[in-house]
Amino acid sequence: MANEFLHAARGVYNSKNQGWDNYIGWSKLSHLKEVAGLDYMLNEDLVKVEEENNSYWEQVHWGESSLSGLYKTSEFVLANIKFEEKFNFLTVIIAPDQDCNNIVMEGHDFLGYELLDLSFEVSALTNCGGFDESFSPEDLNAFGLINTFDDAYKIANCLYENNPDEHHAETNVIAIWRHKFIGK
Repeated sequence: MANEFLHAARGVYNSKNQGWDNYIGWSKLSHLKEVAGLDYMLNEDLVKVEEENNSYWEQVHWGESSLSGLYKTSEFVLANIKFEEKFNFLTVIIAPDQDCNNIVMEGHDFLGYELLDLSFEVSALTNCGGFDESFSPEDLNAFGLINTFDDAYKIANCLYENNPDEHHAETNVIAIWRHKFIGK
């Protein structure tokens, strides 16, 4: 695989969070057990580093025009996390070039594919109120992600074709694995 692995520590958003029932009603994603993606509003970035710190700039991954909230090493993420009782310690690949379901990563479970806008802020899957012409709630798994590589790219292409003027419809396809023990 040509893509590099990146890392993140994100807050957990599930039925234990205040507002979960309102979110489920608004999103129409009643089958979710958790949102385990990279949306900044639903899954807070827990890495806290002063931007004046040189190590931050050496470790943070830049998208085409913005910071991603993803980092080059897991050591950096774990050394700079704002403590949370439970959190999602994630390893990701942006724009994977092959099916990631079969990539075995020790200590991790593959959760699925996220469609995050090009600013790396908003999930087109879980925080845009739905793009009914491009995908349905049933296309998402219990984590608010897409299960298959082909479906992720198909939906990403449909989103942009059907909504060319919508900022959040042009997305990064991101494969996500979650650590089985760290953060649990």
